[in-house]
Amino acid sequence: MKYTTSQTKAINHEGENILVSASAGSGKTGVLKARVLRKIKSQIDIDQLIILTFTEAAAAEMKSRIIDELNHHQLYDQLVKLDNAVISTFDAFTLRLVKTYHYLLGLPKDVTISDPLLIEMESKKIIESIIQEQYLKQDQDFIEMIQLLFS
Repeated sequence: MKYTTSQTKAINHEGENILVSASAGSGKTGVLKARVLRKIKSQIDIDQLIILTFTEAAAAEMKSRIIDELNHHQLYDQLVKLDNAVISTFDAFTLRLVKTYHYLLGLPKDVTISDPLLIEMESKKIIESIIQEQYLKQDQDFIEMIQLLFS
């Protein structure tokens, strides 16, 4: 697959987490798959990565594509580790963290996320915090994305 300059940048970016935001059908899954494969080939095991998507369907598609790539490149040792890899939605990953560390949060062990209003309020707080943090960094890519979204 031939990647655009922005896609190649996302695939090869190192040293910090990245957020890939693009419209449906623009190649996000392919970019993320290529990024994961690059990391695996650079001696990072699949079970050391956290791969998050917004929907269950996208997470399932991502896992399927990673399996195909691991088979194609004969990375069978990574296939064995795939069951321990985190390839899920943001919501499922967050709930997993909350359930694991419930005692630090003062929550019951069987906590669930069931109140849509609470979820929406917390999501807004987190998004606002991330936007403020990125804005203060004056990251040019982030500023351009915000200008595109609100223009």
